[in-house]
Amino acid sequence: MGQSRVDGGEDPRAAGASRCRGAVRTVQRYVLEVCGRSRGRGTTVRVVDGESGDELQVDFGRIGFLADPETGRRRVVQALIFTACYSRQCFVRLTHPRRPPM
Repeated sequence: MGQSRVDGGEDPRAAGASRCRGAVRTVQRYVLEVCGRSRGRGTTVRVVDGESGDELQVDFGRIGFLADPETGRRRVVQALIFTACYSRQCFVRLTHPRRPPM
């Protein structure tokens, strides 16, 4: 069976709201009331795919730690990820976080 209770985060509309708890169906009704239409009844917008080389998505994030061979200490490592929208081919560059000069 499905989950009988959910423990959600704060209501983004209310400053200082506490955590909410309730039955899954109660939360679903609340979301429907706040957000409007339920899934599958909204309008669909077709996104036109561009030509090869027209668009590139860029993202980055912290992925963990690696040992720095120069200092012997563990350092945070971030990944800079480029994804071509047409071919979905990816390029990933690992970097250490850098602080701008003061």
